[in-house]
Amino acid sequence: MRVRALSALALRWLWWIVAIVVVLYAIGRPVQLVWQSHYRGDREPWLQLIGPYSVQLHWQSREPQQSVVRYGLASTPLQRQQREESAVTEHRLQLTCLEPATRYDYQIDAGPRYSFTTAPLPTDRQPLRFWIQGDPGRYVAETAAVNRAAWHWMAQQPLPQRQSQSLFDLWFTTGDNAYPSGKQLDFQRHLFEPYTELLPTVGYWPTYGNHDARRFSFYRLFDFPDQAELGGVPSASEHYYSFDYGMVHWVMLDSHSLLFSVTMGLQGWLDRDLAANRQRWTVVLFHHPPYTRGSHDSDSVTDSRGRMVRARQQIVPILERHGVDLVLSGHSHLYERSHLMAGHYGSSHTFEPATHWLDSRSPYVKAADQRGSLYLVVGASYDLANGPLDHPAMAVATRERGSLVVDADYQQLTGHYIGIDGEVVDQFVLQKPLPSP
Repeated sequence: MRVRALSALALRWLWWIVAIVVVLYAIGRPVQLVWQSHYRGDREPWLQLIGPYSVQLHWQSREPQQSVVRYGLASTPLQRQQREESAVTEHRLQLTCLEPATRYDYQIDAGPRYSFTTAPLPTDRQPLRFWIQGDPGRYVAETAAVNRAAWHWMAQQPLPQRQSQSLFDLWFTTGDNAYPSGKQLDFQRHLFEPYTELLPTVGYWPTYGNHDARRFSFYRLFDFPDQAELGGVPSASEHYYSFDYGMVHWVMLDSHSLLFSVTMGLQGWLDRDLAANRQRWTVVLFHHPPYTRGSHDSDSVTDSRGRMVRARQQIVPILERHGVDLVLSGHSHLYERSHLMAGHYGSSHTFEPATHWLDSRSPYVKAADQRGSLYLVVGASYDLANGPLDHPAMAVATRERGSLVVDADYQQLTGHYIGIDGEVVDQFVLQKPLPSP
């Protein structure tokens, strides 16, 4: 009897200990998430919401400051200025009344002098260049080598008649921007510290990935045009939005929250935005690829909780209905690319090249009112994973670190996947005939 009583007492104490641990975790975990989504320290500026007539500057200071930004045309005295309304540590200041496609210099207080170029007008036909990193969230030697290779290639291959003096006009990612958990310290180590020269000078447009979603840092750090400040249709949500940059219409989607897309209104907004779009080229970015057989399997309803299946079933038909040209994703840490394709919403074994490939040879030719898109998985700017690489929709599939350079002019969209050794691993051209006079 005494043994039974002791056993019952021990079991009771065990349950109490378990209950206390559960309560402490329930209280401590949210506190940890919030705490790790804040950062106290100095950060150099990063550009946001760069348009033809305005740009938004972000920067941080360890102590509250009421800063003054002086700015003016490049290589001239900085005769214009804006002062913050109050002393803060997280700074956001918009410079307005700028001119399109024009280079400006700016200086925050007595800090370094930086330059940026405003966006061209949507009617401008000047050539454009964009750089896309694939899941670049840990800055290590391989990441640096991938970056240097792309920058060197771009320097050696300038675009004729391109007006900007920077290597590229905008900088994108396909998600997972700060490993392992999207903490503020992760962003500090793997974005703000290694890119101190780039962030103040080029517009940065990161895609939201599943690792970014582990903390609240992402949407604290970056502002997005949810009110159509830069073109497109207002979304009233930073989880999905669009903007125009020159002749290109960009659509950015949060595929991590795609499970809740019905209540979020993503699909309805996407349909309205693309229906209203009149730009020459349309590019869509979201993290979870609708077609991949790399380190993730887009056929699987359990992989990534079915987000890739949902993207293929819920989002791809809308993109195709409105003639989206290029769809960029990450998540799978390899590189894959399709031919020009349409109409495939099922699993990989239902793919039929004769039916779903509209054009199977680059340069692909697409009429302005024709459906069909190129699908790319760009996920290996940092990590390189294994996978079968046998999705039948993907004409190119390779296990090689690199990043993507996309050039746009009025007649064609050109892509080069630049490997870590500086070689062109893959290239494609998508052409549209000139409209009739």
